[in-house]
Amino acid sequence: MALSDGAGGGLAANPGRATLLAGSPEAIVGSAVSGLDDADGPAARAIAAAVRLTLRTGQICRERVVLDDEAGHRRVFDMQVLPLLDEAGAVEQAIVHVTDVTERLRLEAAALQSERLAAGARLAAAVAHELNTPLQSIQSCLDLVRISDQEQREAYLTIAQEEIRRISGILRSLLMVHRPGDGGPAPVDLNALVERLLLLTSGALGDRSVYVERDLAPELPPVRARQDQLTQVLLNLVMNAAEAMSGGGTITISTRHIPAAELPAEAPGPAGAVVIEVADTGPGVPPELRSRIFDPFFTTKPEGSGLGLAICRQIIADHAGAIDIGERPGAGAVFRVTLPAEECAAGAQEVQA
Repeated sequence: MALSDGAGGGLAANPGRATLLAGSPEAIVGSAVSGLDDADGPAARAIAAAVRLTLRTGQICRERVVLDDEAGHRRVFDMQVLPLLDEAGAVEQAIVHVTDVTERLRLEAAALQSERLAAGARLAAAVAHELNTPLQSIQSCLDLVRISDQEQREAYLTIAQEEIRRISGILRSLLMVHRPGDGGPAPVDLNALVERLLLLTSGALGDRSVYVERDLAPELPPVRARQDQLTQVLLNLVMNAAEAMSGGGTITISTRHIPAAELPAEAPGPAGAVVIEVADTGPGVPPELRSRIFDPFFTTKPEGSGLGLAICRQIIADHAGAIDIGERPGAGAVFRVTLPAEECAAGAQEVQA
């Protein structure tokens, strides 16, 4: 932390800020802010500019500064400059508060990567389950071909071909729902995405005695999104719902379009919004936990990381949408995702079987 008076003179500095400026507190005390303009490196100049702006306008300035320390390691600092007012309300001094956020950002990045890998493992497990059944069928057909007459062989080979086509469809679905694309958003058909995701997870859900009901709106407008990220969100919501019903139950997935006229005036997009809901018949989420359910590292599962829903919320927020949780009449939880609709349905990403 450092103080600067209204004339731009440096009055005091703690060791942390002095390190950022590559100087000792004693060297900074009493120095003018204008003198920092000629300092070595962009950090001092950024602080000087922010201090001058705060002293001149009274505004709070925030900036992130990245620089290399003495050992050559890249470090990230969040800087905030606050005005101190005199009795007349004029800016008298500026407080510069600098926080080293390097380690926090590193841990956050590691946690996000861990959750992405976990989501990928979840999808891989579901796909492995789906592939196992046709592979077993093909193996059985080939074994029977060895001991069958010509007519029976033709029948078994036909079954094997059908199972191979089934495997090909599963793999195409996997490539579609988890395709990273070119890094940018594109129109996505949510109904098609739901169907392909359920094709990949039907076996895993069936093993848990979980049944899926669909209520998908026809002629649903697309949303502009990263398809792989929406897949991650939906996979998380569906598998969380399945895990919440330890004795089996029903998941209902519904989609609908809300016209712009029915949305609040501040809602983005002239085409309205697309809503997708994932509801289950499990025990639901207690009211006292709903406000924390999207918090990072909050979990009610012994083996959970507490990051899945937090990442879901971040992904949806990055798409200018919202995600919330409600209660299903009778029992169970309802997770609702709302995204801006595209004005034109042409060009939505869709899989051809």
